[in-house]
Amino acid sequence: MMMTRIGKFVSASILVGTMAVAFTSSTPSYAGCTRKFADCEQDASEERTFMARVIAGADCLLDFAECVRIKVIGL
Repeated sequence: MMMTRIGKFVSASILVGTMAVAFTSSTPSYAGCTRKFADCEQDASEERTFMARVIAGADCLLDFAECVRIKVIGL
């Protein structure tokens, strides 16, 4: 019962974090990165275990950082 509540909380937290990033990213050049990040986080929130969600969310964050780095620096 408690793990279900924790799982729902983590899923909701990931969704809220994704929405916050999507709404605060106003630069059009980052729009592709933000959309990919939001889609990735949505997929991560559907993982079955807590650790799988955490690892998938971290992977999404690293992919987002790489995308933004490429847009900003161009490398």
